[in-house]
Amino acid sequence: MIESRNAVGQYDTTLQLKAQIEQLSGRNEELRHELHNAREETAKAIMQLERKNTKIEDLEKDVKVLKEIGEGAVKLQPMPLPQGMTPSSTEIIASLNEHLVQVLQEISLKERLLEKMEKDLDVFKRKFSVILHQKVATPLVSINTFLFVFYSRNST
Repeated sequence: MIESRNAVGQYDTTLQLKAQIEQLSGRNEELRHELHNAREETAKAIMQLERKNTKIEDLEKDVKVLKEIGEGAVKLQPMPLPQGMTPSSTEIIASLNEHLVQVLQEISLKERLLEKMEKDLDVFKRKFSVILHQKVATPLVSINTFLFVFYSRNST
């Protein structure tokens, strides 16, 4: 602190108070600056937390959907491998198993498609035979009508 004396020898308190005010004002500005920085850091942390929470929620939803999808799919139980097989052999077997499952699913889909096509073919065969029957029957009807008309005129 700055101490100064008057000509009479008394301490000048105003200078002392001004020095304290300047010191406290400087400290006040430092605290304001630190508060501002702390608020900015808090806002950034809150934003990051919100982003992380939304990302976690999205991932949890994805996991839930994948679990629901996986429940309907064929679940494979890994078979114990013979002794002496290397991990590369295990990877090859796993890859072949995945390929086999895909091929079986494709075969199943094609079998269902084939069954549907066979049913559609039967429907079209029936419709075709009905059309053929109508075309063959139509000339017979017209001939019968002609003969009826002809005989009815001749008989009178």
